[in-house]
Amino acid sequence: MEAPSKYSDYNRIQRRDAQFILNEYEERMQWRKDGTDTVLDVGCGTGDLTIDIILTQMPKKFGKLVGVDISQEIIEYAKRTHQRENIYFEVLDIESDDDDIQRFSKKHPDRFDHVMSFYCLHWVRNQTKAVKNIYNLLKLNGHCLLVLLVKNPIYNIYTELSKTKWKYLMSDMDDLLTDFHSRGNAAAAMVEMLTVAGFKDHEVRIIPGKMEFTGYNEIKANVTVINPVWLKMNAEEQNEYLKDYLDIAAGMGIYKEADDQSESTFSFSYQLLNVHAAK
Repeated sequence: MEAPSKYSDYNRIQRRDAQFILNEYEERMQWRKDGTDTVLDVGCGTGDLTIDIILTQMPKKFGKLVGVDISQEIIEYAKRTHQRENIYFEVLDIESDDDDIQRFSKKHPDRFDHVMSFYCLHWVRNQTKAVKNIYNLLKLNGHCLLVLLVKNPIYNIYTELSKTKWKYLMSDMDDLLTDFHSRGNAAAAMVEMLTVAGFKDHEVRIIPGKMEFTGYNEIKANVTVINPVWLKMNAEEQNEYLKDYLDIAAGMGIYKEADDQSESTFSFSYQLLNVHAAK
């Protein structure tokens, strides 16, 4: 991933989808009347979505809002930028073993009324473990609201790049991406995980979406900012890699290069998996 500050400049799609989902579930969030709600944001990244989207949907009076992410660098950025009274950011790998989850739980012994996660869990390899950990971090009768990508042609671009001279960089892509995007019924797989974890009520649905970027500079920023191998390359390699990436995207009908680079377009349809479940 690029520098945290750069990521926060290019996450408008994630913000749009998170706002859409939260608006849809606004009347079903079951906020506490005593103003003591506790909320956990899994995969908070730079924290701007936590503050700008999640916090604005919460009651003005609440217990605490905690954002967690696997990256120490990103959490340090979130702390510097967004931490304030009753809002905290901590390092946590949501698919970590029971000991790590227990250590985190000792800091938050009462657990959480709500666990949310937007655009994070498709990077988690052990989905079953992550869902179980989310269950364990919830209070009894607590709710989770999860959104993750399950169908995205960008995954196919990564797969094609892994067959080229870039395979030395892309060899571990299978470990970075879940197999949801290749499954015939991701919703059914998620229902099974929720059931095994112990959730008593759940709603799982597939939501279609579309990403569109215009202009070469915006396209480059958006396709590289969260690319898992981008920072492993020097500047010359990055230029070659991006050219190969866009050539594959053009062959898939995703990238359309224009004579005027500001008019080039990059657009594709995708599917989100949306989960609302109660403990």
